[in-house]
Amino acid sequence: MMLSLLLASASPFAQTMVIYDPGLGANPEYLTPESALGPPSRLSGHCLNAPGCVTPLVPAFCPEELVAVGIGGQLVLAFDHPVADDPQNPFGIDLLVFGNAFYSDPSLEGLAVGALFSEGGHIEVSPDGQIWAEVPGAADGEVPTLGYLDATAYQVPPGLLPSDFTLPADPDLVGQTNLTWDELLEFYGRSGGGTPVDLAGTGFSAIQFVRITLPEGGSAIEIDAVADVRAPATGDVNGDGITTFQDVLEVLAAWGTTGPADLDDDGDVGFSDLLIALAGS
Repeated sequence: MMLSLLLASASPFAQTMVIYDPGLGANPEYLTPESALGPPSRLSGHCLNAPGCVTPLVPAFCPEELVAVGIGGQLVLAFDHPVADDPQNPFGIDLLVFGNAFYSDPSLEGLAVGALFSEGGHIEVSPDGQIWAEVPGAADGEVPTLGYLDATAYQVPPGLLPSDFTLPADPDLVGQTNLTWDELLEFYGRSGGGTPVDLAGTGFSAIQFVRITLPEGGSAIEIDAVADVRAPATGDVNGDGITTFQDVLEVLAAWGTTGPADLDDDGDVGFSDLLIALAGS
């Protein structure tokens, strides 16, 4: 019982800023490292009084949503629990790093995606903050963020179906270009994106610290969040091993709060959690 309570209380997103050195060339408006804690941004643009959905064509861009890391700088974040190397995770992916990379729009109408605009950056992981291993992937970033599954490319109002920021997109998306919008969404599935990281090969069975650096060359990168990959939510709120209408009722009873009924781990029990429970019942 105690272990299950601890696991339920652990956030899937980094919760502590350990070290921050902006380095050279970091935009002075993006120097708040706490911006990288918690979940990625689903909406952006409030800084210009022009909010809209974050999509693979429209990334987060406001200072309160991102922190910059320049040449020679570093950002070290910590989870409140170990992030395991788990081959049973979707696609074997264990960690996701969210920046503000985006695709070009050759159609100019949000109907297709072209080249990926990524600023790079190195990702390292550690179980204790002392011993580090570098992992493949660009911190900012290989898979742009998708805030809502039902949003169009340039949608302003929030969507009704939030994506899952703890579920990786199909890694085969990395390197793909010249896709239609619908083809792109097939790679995402229910995922909210993020650079995929497999901890296999690091020598660590689990890690708790993530370090983002930009050693040399290029321009500063921007980081939004890092997430622990979890198996897709099943809708089993009461933990009895099955999803029934009783779990649906428990989601409704917990509406607007948090806890076990927060099936998508976004911090609030709402419509997306109800859909998960209904789908499994």
